Parts: sequence; structure tokens; C-alpha cells
Amino acid sequence: EQEQEQEQEQEQEKTMSDDESSSNGSVGLVWEFYLQAGKHSGAKLTPKRRKLIRERLKHYSDEELCKAIHGCHQNPFNQGQNERGQVYLDLDHCIGTEKRIERNWQCSDNPPRVRSDRELINASAVEEFLND
Repeated sequence: EQEQEQEQEQEQEKTMSDDESSSNGSVGLVWEFYLQAGKHSGAKLTPKRRKLIRERLKHYSDEELCKAIHGCHQNPFNQGQNERGQVYLDLDHCIGTEKRIERNWQCSDNPPRVRSDRELINASAVEEFLND
């Protein structure tokens, strides 16, 4: 009976360690995708970033997180085409909240159109005209 209990404990430990290594594999996969998506060459997988990915993997698959990362990088606004010229491509903007994940999926499926320089100039001229 004791042997049977020990075998069950060992089996549980093995299952738990398999789950952890599987999670670590998914964390690594998501992180590598993020690095390649935005050419974030100097970025490090810090404990905070690892925790964020692990937390999201509790509710989303690695494929879903990668799709959100892809969508974030497809959005011209996130790429810096905004009033401030600010780039919003950090991991938190890609998968930081459920809302961001789902919004980024939409950008992945249907990327926003990039406005041409001419359109930007025309929009600026119209705005200037209306303000005079």
C-alpha cells in the first residue's frame, strides 16, 4: 500500500513538472515570437515579462497570444503613426490585458490601413482650414 502511494506521488510530481516544462516551452515560444515580430533584439525575458506570459497562458493558447502580438505590430498607431510619434509595441501593449489581446486579434485579421503622406497632409490642411 505504501509503495502504491509513493508511486502515485511520483506520478503526480512528474505530471506537475511536465506541466511546468510545457508552460515554460510555451513561454519561450511566445517570447521568441515577440522578439521576431518587432525585431526587439536587445529585449530580455525578465521575471515580470515571464509572469505576464504565464498569466495569459492560463486563459489563452500560445497561438492566440502570438496572434495578438502580430496584430499589435500590424497597427500603424502602435508603430508610431500617432500624434506623439510614440511607438507602442512593448509586450504589455501586445498582451497586457484581455481587452488588448482581443483588440490586437482584430488588427491581425484586418490590419488598419496605413495613411499615405498625402492623406496626412490633406487631413492636416483641412483641419487648419476649419480652425481658421
